[in-house]
Amino acid sequence: MIRKIRSFTFIELFIVIIIIGVASAVAFPRFKSTFCRFELQNFSKDIYFLSRYLQDSAISQGKTYFLAVNIESGQLQALTLENAEFKNLSGRFAKVYQAPRGVEVSLDPAADQGVYFYPDASTGKASLVFENQNKDKLSLIFSGASGGIQVK
Repeated sequence: MIRKIRSFTFIELFIVIIIIGVASAVAFPRFKSTFCRFELQNFSKDIYFLSRYLQDSAISQGKTYFLAVNIESGQLQALTLENAEFKNLSGRFAKVYQAPRGVEVSLDPAADQGVYFYPDASTGKASLVFENQNKDKLSLIFSGASGGIQVK
C-alpha cells in the first residue's frame, strides 16, 4: 500500500508569497515614516538634554556656554566662553551632534548662529527647529531672560 504524502502545491506557495509581498509593500512606507519620526524625536531630545546640561553648567560654574548651530551642515556643538574665546567642552557632551539624514535644522534668529547660556540662568532668545522629509517638525524654544526651554 502506497501512502500519499500531503504537501503544499506550487500554486499555494506562490499565492502565499504574493500575499506576503503585497503586505510588505503596503507596510514599508508606513515603517519608513515612523522611523523618520523616531529619528527626529530622538535627535531633538538629545539637543534638549544638551541644552539643559549647558544651562545647568553655566549656573553651577559661573561661565557662559554656547550651543553653536551650523544650519548648512546640520551640526550642533557645545562650547564654553573663556577669556573672550570659545573652547570645546570636554567629557560626555563634547561631541559634534549631526542631524540625521533628511532632517533640516533652522534657527531663528539665525544671526547669532547659536544659543547662549548665561550664569544667571537666562538663555539667548531663539527658536531651534528640526524638520524631517515628511514635514514633521519639533522646536526647541529658548525664552531668554526667564531661562525656559520648551519643546513644541
